Amino acid sequence: MELSESLRALFGAQQIDALVAAMQSASRWLIAMLALTAALEYATGGNLKRYRTSSFLNDLVYAVFYRGGLYILFIYLPLLSLLSPRYSLNLVSNLPLPATALVYLVCSEFLMYWIHRLQHASPLFWRFHKVHHSQTCLTFVTQSRFHVVDQLVNHLFVAIPLMLLLGVSPVQWFPLMVMGELILMLEHADLQWRFGPFGRLIVSPVFHAIHHSVLPEHHNRNFGQILSVWDHMFGTAAEGPRPRTFGLTGWAIPQSFLSELTAPFRQTGDQSGPYAEPLPPVRGAPGDNPG
Repeated sequence: MELSESLRALFGAQQIDALVAAMQSASRWLIAMLALTAALEYATGGNLKRYRTSSFLNDLVYAVFYRGGLYILFIYLPLLSLLSPRYSLNLVSNLPLPATALVYLVCSEFLMYWIHRLQHASPLFWRFHKVHHSQTCLTFVTQSRFHVVDQLVNHLFVAIPLMLLLGVSPVQWFPLMVMGELILMLEHADLQWRFGPFGRLIVSPVFHAIHHSVLPEHHNRNFGQILSVWDHMFGTAAEGPRPRTFGLTGWAIPQSFLSELTAPFRQTGDQSGPYAEPLPPVRGAPGDNPG
């Protein structure tokens, strides 16, 4: 029996066909993003040699795993289908698409800001989240470099609850996903963009690069995913030139998808690390010192 027939017998023909279609779509998307990002980096003096490193290839595996359908079909969608019949409220399902998109964006970014802070502050969550921060060579596919447990935390506390409570349909969700993916990928590119005055609203590549910096003054800063407004509002924003060094100090593992998935379960002792130190205090009034 051929491999394709064995997989169809094990998981079902419909799921395997959907997986193949997702893989093909992800391949086209990643090739298009590589061409776009490389062109932008070349035009602005970025370092294109990063795409000839094992770091890029390793993060590409994450991108294929998450964007190619494996995670979505076998983890995310079963979880969503299990919860959907019980907890769907559809609070904004009847609103026009622009209004729905705005509500979802603001709510999801607010929740993600606080979940992201928790992922840095909690030794348990940091154990998994530091896989993302361990990359020393950022490329656009580093956006996909998340441990499965870390990704589940994001989906269980943000994406799935909002989709069920707000009632965001696939037609409404897809353009939001494409826009979010594009912004997040460019955030990890070697671009000197700051977005001028809009940088206080939208996360720029420089703003997010600071979040990955090894410098102590940049730890626990710039938590926003797409919107930077929450960092400015709650006193965790940091500005400055784009850092030159990224990653973690004192934590190194073999650079491979499987090694990085198993590493959090093999770690012993203190898991606080340099990033999981006390967070800057929440700003209480306009005149407060953000720390």
